[in-house]
Order: sequence, then structure tokens, then C-alpha cells
Amino acid sequence: MSHRKLSAQAFTFGALAVGLSACTPDVTIGTLPIDTATSSGPGAGPASCSLSTLAPAHLTEGDAMSGDAAISYADGWVYFATTPYIGQNTTWKAQIWRVPVHGGAAVELQSGVPDVRWLKANTTDVFIGEVDGSVWRMPVTGGAPTLVFHGLGADVGSALTITSTDLVLANGDGSVRHAPIGGGSAVELYPPTQGDVGMVVTADASNVYWFAMHDSAGNGDVMKVPLAGGPATVMMSGRVGSIVVRDEFLYVSDIGTIGLGLGAMATGDGTIFRMPIDQSEPPTILASNQPLPFLMAVDASGVYWGTVWGSPSLNHIALDGGAVVPISPTQGVMAITPCADGICWVDSNTNSVVRYEECSP
Repeated sequence: MSHRKLSAQAFTFGALAVGLSACTPDVTIGTLPIDTATSSGPGAGPASCSLSTLAPAHLTEGDAMSGDAAISYADGWVYFATTPYIGQNTTWKAQIWRVPVHGGAAVELQSGVPDVRWLKANTTDVFIGEVDGSVWRMPVTGGAPTLVFHGLGADVGSALTITSTDLVLANGDGSVRHAPIGGGSAVELYPPTQGDVGMVVTADASNVYWFAMHDSAGNGDVMKVPLAGGPATVMMSGRVGSIVVRDEFLYVSDIGTIGLGLGAMATGDGTIFRMPIDQSEPPTILASNQPLPFLMAVDASGVYWGTVWGSPSLNHIALDGGAVVPISPTQGVMAITPCADGICWVDSNTNSVVRYEECSP
């Protein structure tokens, strides 16, 4: 699904703590096209909503981005992995940075990371997912990383998420595992499946939800398994870009029938779904005819999704549906996360980490 497959390399670090002088925090770059005709309802709100550039996404401005991006938010800080670009580093090494969500100097925490595919943070640690499926744990202020899960081999990869108690992985061999977030042995929740790949994963206090991709065309199933162990169930089928759990609902973006691959253009038949996690009702369509809704984030105000390629827009819809509202003329959402009163993402158009501050009601 346009994920690069590279050989595993040694995960070497050089601990650094330097300011990113090129970054210009809290710079409003445009008034957003939010519907202000009413004070309530989908898309309504004052025109005080803003976009802010928090940091450049890599050290050299003006170069095309290439490769994966990763971003996470916790306790007032946005954590992100710089995305390598063509000519910068042929081995795809990256750096881990953090920047205050309300603006300020970005600080480099680590450098020399071979290939960061996933990044998750809490108040004390950052969990770094490497291309071979290895997961490393590092203090949020930097310092020596610790290997907490050994990768399953070159070209396998895995998706990771964290809860308050668990580190959860959906692996390239189709298996799902979890381990205590404070350290301990991994437990298999779902066995390896011939031909399946665990592409994305999320979890709550009760269940793990992941997308098991069955073929190179991107077809597969959204699966659910109890975190305590038990039988797995299929929640829906499709060509899934993202899955997010919030409260009693699971939100899923289906990218549609678009051909996959770098430079692909959207056909405009992607869909945003919502379904009860207890599967008491079938999935409900929140938005249809969307161009490649690959990456998605959900917060209390609603669902956000953006395109990796194709039609340049980052969109929003209320949790229970309504009007689709474009909030940013972006071209290429490479990674996205809820952050404070809004969302943050890596934007391949501006080569920046960008924050959207939500409208006040």
C-alpha cells in the first residue's frame, strides 16, 4: 500500500539536543474555509481557526520529501520523525524530534534511525517502530533507546500502537502481539496467517483492531480480538487506509478503487465509515466519494482525513456525520495525529509539521 520495503539495518543512534533554528513556530498561514453562517451544526464556527507551522519536516527546505513519516502527541509535545528526501541519505536514516504544540524551538532527540515507520508517545516514553518490525523505547527527553521488541526480519515490518498498559503490534506475517508497556514478554493474540500483512493497528482497554491486508491490491479485513485473548472476528472488508477507535465506535477510511503506488491519482470513491465496536449495527457511511482518504485522525470534534496524493485537501466531518468541510489546502498528508485543541500532521507540500487549531464554538 505504497509502503517501502527495505532491508533491515543496524539501529544506531547519536544522542543530540540542538535547537532547530530554521523553524518558525506559530505562524498563521491562512484563514480556513470554515462555514461561519451559523453558530452550530457541522462545519460551523468563527473564522479564528488557524494553521500554524511548528517545524520543518527535515533539515533542508525546498527538497522533495520521500519515504515514510511518523508523528505523535503527548503532554504538550509533538513528536515526529524527519522524512528523508532524495539525495539526503541513501540509507533512509532519519531523526526523532519534538516541538511544543503551542510553538517554540524544536529539539532533536536522536539521529541515525534507519527507517521510522511508526511513532507513539506517552508522558514518559517514545516508542519507535523500525522498518523490520523492531520497536525501540526512548525517554521523551532523549537518551539511549532500549529494544523492546525484536523485528520479524527484513521486509516484514509491523504497525504499532500503545494503550496505558500495553504495547500492541500487528505484524508483517499477519500475527498480532502485545506486551506490557513497562516491559515484558510479548503474547500472541492472533497467529501468523499465510499471505496476510498487518498494515495498521489501534487498541482500547478491551480490544485490538487491525487491518489484515490479503493481497498486493490492498484488499483485506478489519479485524478485532480481545486484548485479554480470545477469538478474532471480522468487522468489515475493504481497502483500508486507517482505523481509529474512540469511545464506543471504530472509524475506518476505505481508499476505494484507486490504483496504488507513488504518483497515483485518486478516483474519488473513497469512504469514511463508523461502526459500533460491539458490532450491534453495520458500518455507517459518514462521507463518500472522497479522493484517497488514506490517513485519518479522530478527536472530540469529529473525523479528519487527508490525501497522500491526488486532490489536495484535508477534511473534517462531525462524529455523527453532516457536511464535509475542507480545513486545509494541503497536498500530501504523510502522518497525522490529534494534538491539544486540534490536529497536527506532516505535510509533504510545505515539508513541514503543521498544526490546525480548532474553531471555538
